Amino acid sequence: MPRAIEDLSDFTIIAENIHATRVLLRKGKRVTTLEDGTEVVPFTGESGEQLYLRVPESFKDSQPYQQGQIKHFMIAAMKGIGDDPDEQKEGAAYVHYEVRRQTDAGATFLDLNVDEVSPNLDVEKEDGTVESWMIEAGPPGALVRRGWSRESVIPGTEVLVEGYQAIDGAFRANGRDVTFPDGRRLFAGSSGTGAPLDGRDPTEPRR
Repeated sequence: MPRAIEDLSDFTIIAENIHATRVLLRKGKRVTTLEDGTEVVPFTGESGEQLYLRVPESFKDSQPYQQGQIKHFMIAAMKGIGDDPDEQKEGAAYVHYEVRRQTDAGATFLDLNVDEVSPNLDVEKEDGTVESWMIEAGPPGALVRRGWSRESVIPGTEVLVEGYQAIDGAFRANGRDVTFPDGRRLFAGSSGTGAPLDGRDPTEPRR
């Protein structure tokens, strides 16, 4: 039966801003450049100290950056899972900052989504040149159900990826099947991506 909402506490608020696809404009008010030329996203630490999420040089070759966008959560997540201890702390501190912003605003649950934080795949062509591709996969929960784990792809592993290239011609694709050196094959796509019904998605309806 319909009823009037009298107080915000009647709502269950789910915050969804911590997402690897979220962008800040390079010319926007949340992005600035330090005196040494480093492009950063300023934020506040737990004790009120001024901290910075630094835009790595490697990100500047990406299509979003070239279009004037900074995928700040993607950068934070990549720093957090990297090998540099200082960058790990920087990435974690930035995520904690955004968590505080949302919980302080009344969020009851947080939806942390990092499904687009994908390692770039270096593809060597016949002429010896190398293209760096980013392969997008399905959401983490779906990948786990299809047999993926954090040990599935160890850095340095050579894989064969079948997928669909971005329509703008960029070195970015929606992955479908990933074949490993030992012959194992895992489905990496997600339902509803517009890919053809070819029988390779375990979740698609059987005819």
